[in-house]
Amino acid sequence: MSDSIKIHPAGECPGGCEEVKAVEKRFSDGATRMTSIESSLSALSVKFAEHIKVSSDTNGLVTEVLSILQAGKGFFRVMGYIATGVKWTAALLAPVIALVYTIKGGGGPNGG
Repeated sequence: MSDSIKIHPAGECPGGCEEVKAVEKRFSDGATRMTSIESSLSALSVKFAEHIKVSSDTNGLVTEVLSILQAGKGFFRVMGYIATGVKWTAALLAPVIALVYTIKGGGGPNGG
């Protein structure tokens, strides 16, 4: 096998050197592309880390807003119970107050 490999001076290729040069060029181009891909991945990694940080901050804010809304929901539920109590109290006391007012002579023809 060593008989088929012959060392010759540069520029005096007896044959087959063009294929070797083409392969070397493809290797060189591939190395350049790989370097480009690696740098792109590094930049993407930095951006991804930034997005993770922003997402984490946003999740914290959303959690805080949800807790405020849940507290507000509880507040309005209590206010609804109070309003229902006031409504029923007014509905029950209004006739009693009207009856007492009428018995005392209020609103009569003489004006009071």
